Amino acid sequence: MAFSMDYSKATEGGVADGTYEAVIKSAQFKLTKSEKQYINFDLVIRNDIDQHYKNMHVFQKVWPKKGTRDYSMGYLFMIGMNAGIPNKKEFASIDDMLADFAGKPVKVSVKNEDSEYNGKTYTNLNIKKWAKSEFPDVQHKWKTEKEESDDDAQMADPFAESSKSVSISDDDLPF
Repeated sequence: MAFSMDYSKATEGGVADGTYEAVIKSAQFKLTKSEKQYINFDLVIRNDIDQHYKNMHVFQKVWPKKGTRDYSMGYLFMIGMNAGIPNKKEFASIDDMLADFAGKPVKVSVKNEDSEYNGKTYTNLNIKKWAKSEFPDVQHKWKTEKEESDDDAQMADPFAESSKSVSISDDDLPF
């Protein structure tokens, strides 16, 4: 299979600090290993815009206020405003509101920051600013589950499905 080097698709692992056009893939309740609930926003950097890190994910966890199970509705409304959800739109539940975020375009500024938890230091990609997309007409092409799993398999072992066998004799070995 022939291919050519394409510097425009080069990545250095994670998403670099910067501002990106993204689309919200999902917003849903999740639980930590210790059963603490939070809202997880899964954003994907758009592939219909000329920018680096296309198709990479950016996650934002929204935690309830300390001492309560209440979420900062002002923060969620700010995300909704920037995602283009109409003002005064009514929802039967917070789950319905979260479902409405899916597929909405946003512009986010992100920064890689270190944080410490239980004596270990972690680098997290944090959303520092949400804004309205400059490109509200979303033409992003979603990867299928097969494409995503193929990407994962390729990263894990690029030779896993090689159909050619290799014969090596003792004379071919340097030792």
